[in-house]
Amino acid sequence: MTSAAREAPVAPPSKYDAHILQIDREAIEAAYREQVVHLFAVWMKDSAGQPGRAATGTRQARAAYIAAMTEIEKRERTIP
Repeated sequence: MTSAAREAPVAPPSKYDAHILQIDREAIEAAYREQVVHLFAVWMKDSAGQPGRAATGTRQARAAYIAAMTEIEKRERTIP
């Protein structure tokens, strides 16, 4: 699958776009924070394979955070 085929369809412009982007940023930050907390909580309950499992999960969460924030920055550049 090409990267173009994986891109989400672009919504039509709205007067709410700037506010929606702020909400998106806040949600992504909260989700990242919650995931890291979750990974640490799992580590405290089950030390098998740790800290490697937590490190892998953190790397994946970080990659997702960066990808999502990069897309938000692209959307910000399209707002007049």
